Amino acid sequence: MFIGACLEEPPVIFVTEFMPGGDLERFYAIKRRGTLNRHYRPPLPQITRWAGAVARALTFLHNCTRPIIHRDLKPMNLLLTRSLDLKVADFGISKLMHKRPTSARYKMTGGIGTCMYMAPEVVRHERYTEKVDIFSFALTLYFMSSGKDPFHEMGEDPEVILTEYIRGNEPRPNLDECHLVLKEIIKDAWQVTPASRPSAKEMVMRLSEVKDERNSLCICKSGSLLPAEQRSCECALM
Repeated sequence: MFIGACLEEPPVIFVTEFMPGGDLERFYAIKRRGTLNRHYRPPLPQITRWAGAVARALTFLHNCTRPIIHRDLKPMNLLLTRSLDLKVADFGISKLMHKRPTSARYKMTGGIGTCMYMAPEVVRHERYTEKVDIFSFALTLYFMSSGKDPFHEMGEDPEVILTEYIRGNEPRPNLDECHLVLKEIIKDAWQVTPASRPSAKEMVMRLSEVKDERNSLCICKSGSLLPAEQRSCECALM
């Protein structure tokens, strides 16, 4: 919620409502410390509630008279109220889209957090659309569901991911770590071809249709795992 602004001298300062819940990345880190360093995975309804809030925010931005690309969507830029309602923040590098196609190549500000959530076409300095936000949203939804940073299996250096993109490769995180009912949504949102990714409005609709997966057949219930593996399966947390 916009409260006011200071315009007297640069930099321009905007005052918004206070978000006592902090950012989503920090929230997960605190929860992880409270569970003896086990990755935090919220119940599915909580994840779909948060993801739906992000999708609705992107729907608004992408459907303005001059659409706005956020360009830095990640857990650190998602803030929580005291009651854990989620809101999208930090529009420092957002971009107003041109009304007509342009040959301009937008530049994305780098950074460790940003690198992990950046769309490949941005890394390659290709022309891009609002679908870069959908790609970042897919990785954010992966984080919400798995409790892990995207590409964590590739090490802690985000430059490794950027190098892969620049080489023309298309690495993606392992979806086996995510809730069953979210896998197809995430996979569609990080499609290699931007035009194949759903719109933010479509994401809102699909997330609203997600059902509780506790009755879904997990691999741990299929008899494919050893007893010790079944006991450690994280679906027990759903």
